[in-house]
Amino acid sequence: MITIRLFVFTVLTILLVSSQGFTQVRRRTTSPNNVATLAGPSMVAQIAPTRYDGTGWMVRLEPALFFRTAGIEVEKMITDNLSLGVNVLYKVGSGEERIVNGVSYLENHRKNTYLVEFAAKYYFEDKTPSGFYLQGHLGMGNLIYEDGTWRPIGINTSFTKYDASKRNVVPEPSVLRYGAAGGYQFLLLNKSLVVNVMAGLQCQNDTEGFKTLLFFAPSVGFYF
Repeated sequence: MITIRLFVFTVLTILLVSSQGFTQVRRRTTSPNNVATLAGPSMVAQIAPTRYDGTGWMVRLEPALFFRTAGIEVEKMITDNLSLGVNVLYKVGSGEERIVNGVSYLENHRKNTYLVEFAAKYYFEDKTPSGFYLQGHLGMGNLIYEDGTWRPIGINTSFTKYDASKRNVVPEPSVLRYGAAGGYQFLLLNKSLVVNVMAGLQCQNDTEGFKTLLFFAPSVGFYF
């Protein structure tokens, strides 16, 4: 499972970085009304002004269907550099039961699980939610995967020894999760399309103790 996630991690990184090549070239104009004349005085085209107000909403989707997970991120700029947001992940479990000591049992990582996070971001560029940023987040939920990770694309830093006699081979996660991340956000197509590339560290205390997780969380959406 970790090999598959590393492969997906690499492919998504290449796709998101290459998307810079599709940035729309903005037309320059000397008109105070931002109007460019295309062919003669009767043919004009309105060009939407570039937004630098830093007060827009962003809605992004996290592509994690391969891991039976749907993710959505809603973010709002509250100052020129700072934003607050909510991230929600929901995983549809396989529902497959395992027999332990002759008893059929549905393990925690095969159930439907979720994660709700509250995040704060600081963008280093002024008046626009693009470029490099840092994020802190605090979440609640029971999201868990069969390899012990608790993000769709994650790498465990503390592995659990397999014990088939346990009812839950994967340790029961704690409800509270927290961590920090950093990334880079692109604003494309006249700053309407958002492409976000983020990686970070998440922490929690499961039934075995304190655990950390390295994760990668790309997302795509719109800036309003």
